[in-house]
Amino acid sequence: MLSAISPAVETLAFNLAQPVSGDIAIRRALLLATPKAGIVEKLLFGRTRPAATEVPYGWAAPKALAQEGYDPARARDVLERAGWLAGADGVRAKAGVRASLRIVSTTGNRLREQIEQVLVDEWRAIGVEARIQNVPNATLTGSWQSGGLRKRGEFDVLLAQTGITGADPQSYLAQRHRCEAVPRAENNGAGSNYERLCDPRIDALLDEAGRTLDPERRRAIYADVLATLNERAALTSAVL
Repeated sequence: MLSAISPAVETLAFNLAQPVSGDIAIRRALLLATPKAGIVEKLLFGRTRPAATEVPYGWAAPKALAQEGYDPARARDVLERAGWLAGADGVRAKAGVRASLRIVSTTGNRLREQIEQVLVDEWRAIGVEARIQNVPNATLTGSWQSGGLRKRGEFDVLLAQTGITGADPQSYLAQRHRCEAVPRAENNGAGSNYERLCDPRIDALLDEAGRTLDPERRRAIYADVLATLNERAALTSAVL
């Protein structure tokens, strides 16, 4: 049997425009409470490995970039320090806002449903409630005009596949993470910045990469972009 490296990454994308997932303490805690290695071992039988970025392979893949590992105790501490305190039912709240999230993916995908159930249990253990609200693929990935959930931002956490399709990540990263790529009425839903993270520094870095010919410099710029996404805890590259 032959195997091949795939650039596809199963990713948890956090919607920064929502009140709960928009809090970086929540996002960082959920990252710490996501057992990526356990998911790979138990649900994928060790046939792949945890990812750290959306660009896991190729000339532009950062060599030493990593996401924080599984540490539920630290996740609880992050939430406590940020003022997310447990209520009588164990679910945390802050300033009257309950730590309750909608996690959305496609119906009929058994693996994603299994991953979601792991997340529901693990996140509940740190005091964050996750409600699975899967929809048909056409509803999830539809256009702005058709009311597609990704385009409209009608989710807190999105479990979906990402990853570059060519050798050069410039176009992919620009479509995914530039400010102008946030889908909205003003741009008729153009772009794929579903996390709705608008960071002028990322824009400036991608502008520089686009006009730079030196591959080593471009690799360093892309590593900086991907590191910034990890620092902002905008998305969790779950498995690849």
